[in-house]
Amino acid sequence: MSLQHASLETRPDAVDGEVAFWALLGFERADPPATLRERAVWLQRGGSQIHLLLTDEPVAPPLGHVAVTAFDQSGALERLRAAGHEVDERARHWGAPRAFARTPAGHRVEVMAWGPAGRALPLPDPPLRDESILLRPWTLDDVAWVTAACQDPAIVRFTRVPSPYTEAEARGYVLGAAAERATGESLSLAIADARDGDPLGAVGMQRFDWEHGKGDIGYWVAREARGRGAATRATRLLARWAFDALELARVELLAAVINERSQRVAERAGFRREGILRSAWRLKEGRVDMVVFSLLPTDDR
Repeated sequence: MSLQHASLETRPDAVDGEVAFWALLGFERADPPATLRERAVWLQRGGSQIHLLLTDEPVAPPLGHVAVTAFDQSGALERLRAAGHEVDERARHWGAPRAFARTPAGHRVEVMAWGPAGRALPLPDPPLRDESILLRPWTLDDVAWVTAACQDPAIVRFTRVPSPYTEAEARGYVLGAAAERATGESLSLAIADARDGDPLGAVGMQRFDWEHGKGDIGYWVAREARGRGAATRATRLLARWAFDALELARVELLAAVINERSQRVAERAGFRREGILRSAWRLKEGRVDMVVFSLLPTDDR
């Protein structure tokens, strides 16, 4: 799950300056609902939005701020300076270079690099595949399929997929996958049939700890595609690729104690059970214990 939007107040006569500022960070205008068009301007980059709320007496909190990640953070800072914005570079946080700037309306914005040295996560090249499955990037052609797949109660129960799940959420997921890969935050891929490329499920890596060389892997498979070993194959392929391409020293996998099917996938993919994190996740039915699994490069391939 990721933050969907932040709302910032601005005067109507200052909108153009605000839009120009956010454009330097890759945000473009998006259409708000018809009922909001007279009192808001929406901007979007990937699955994240900035909502500019129009008011004659805007408030810009002096201490609060919005933080965004930038694929090319140094380039983003150069663009801000060239446009006349003052940039205050700070010490690294979570291992990422960061800096602060203010929008023309006075809102404080933190611009952070993310991922390994602030770079985009690479796509597997050549694409990861075996005789049954192929791992490929999501496309807008997949939106309808994702929408339908995420109506499954099991996916809703054991993941952070919202319910009800609409086409808008699916579109945000697909667009957000590309944006989060570009900033090094996560890598989300479709598990597809190797014969025709039709989607079967999802697999991805996220919550990277670059200082310690580790990341988490997760997956889900549509109801009609279960029982074919797709999740096991995808998890094994992506984890081994992460050791080689991302130079990770450890891949972790969390499965709810009550989700025995997911635990079997982890074990069949070669992950080792390490223990239980008590009350570690909040799912739809409340807080649940999570089983911790791990895979190391030295484990049997």
